[in-house]
Amino acid sequence: MSNPEHIVDTATPESRQTALTENLLSQLGGQSLFVDPATRQGMQQLADKLAPLLQGQRLHNIVDLAAVISDTIDLMDAAMLEKPAKVYEDMVAFGWIAGNAVRMASQQTESEASPPSLMQMAGLLRHPDTRRGLAVALRTLQNIGAQHRD
Repeated sequence: MSNPEHIVDTATPESRQTALTENLLSQLGGQSLFVDPATRQGMQQLADKLAPLLQGQRLHNIVDLAAVISDTIDLMDAAMLEKPAKVYEDMVAFGWIAGNAVRMASQQTESEASPPSLMQMAGLLRHPDTRRGLAVALRTLQNIGAQHRD
C-alpha cells in the first residue's frame, strides 16, 4: 500500500477543472450551459476577478448595498417619487425663466446706443412688468431675511 503523504499531484489546473466539470455534468445528467468551452472560459475569468473581492470580504459590501437599494425600492411609493420630481421640475423651470429674463434684458440693454440715464431707469418703474419683477425680487429678499432672524 502506498502512503498518501508521498503522493505528488501532477495534474494541471486545467485538467482538474475539466475533471470537476465532467463530474458535475455527470451528476446533472449532462445538461449544462457550461459544456461550451467559451462559457467555461468566461466563467473562469469571472471567478478570477471575483476571487480578490471574496478573499478581502469586499463583496459583502456590494451585497449589503444591493440589499439597501432593494429595501428602498420596496418602501417607495408614488408620493415619495413625486416629491423629488417636483423639486427637480421647479428648479429647472426657475433656471429657464431666470436665464431667459437675463438674456432678454441683456439684449435690450445692448441694443440701446448709450447707457440709460437715471430718469430713464426710473421711467421703467411705470411699466407694470417692471413693478411685478421688483415685487418678486423684494418679496424674495423679504423671505430670505425672515429666515435669518435671530
